[in-house]
Amino acid sequence: MIKKNFLFLLIIVICLSFTDFLALADKFKPLKEGDELPLIQLPTPETLEERNYLGNDEEGFFIIPKIEANVVIVYFFSFYCRFCAAQAVHLKELYNAIDKNPDLKKKIKFLGIGIGNTPMEVDAYKEANRIPFPLIPDTDFSVHKAYGEIMTPYFIVIRIKEDGTHRVIYSTYAFDDVNAFLKLILKKSELAQ
Repeated sequence: MIKKNFLFLLIIVICLSFTDFLALADKFKPLKEGDELPLIQLPTPETLEERNYLGNDEEGFFIIPKIEANVVIVYFFSFYCRFCAAQAVHLKELYNAIDKNPDLKKKIKFLGIGIGNTPMEVDAYKEANRIPFPLIPDTDFSVHKAYGEIMTPYFIVIRIKEDGTHRVIYSTYAFDDVNAFLKLILKKSELAQ
């Protein structure tokens, strides 16, 4: 009798967990290839160096399509996400590969958004993982909601045309092959030589 009750209880827990999982998965609607990026005002980074990197030397707010680049790789992370810390290794390797290439360095920029993180948590993540590009907080989850309530780590790659139009050219949860990821971005962005 105890075994039957336990088995019955186990089946109920599994079914409820699966139902919760499906409900949760239904909420996540990440931007996909061809989508236009929602124009959310983001706080400009505090340092002049980071503002110059993005091509915006003014304090206040900016939108991603105004970043001076042909391609922007937006990295969504959380200070509390252990997978984000592991992904940071590949991310820095990708950043360094682009930074060492004088032609790509001006065409591809990075921006990190700390989902639900305070400025202090974003700074702590940046320092702990030695992230070399601007990271900004999304304390109230507004960017997170507008971009499909994605889980972290997540990447959205945006192609910005000279006329200011922009589209998502790729989105993914993570990558581990830096060279393959860079080749894919170059191909999809039509920056491949």
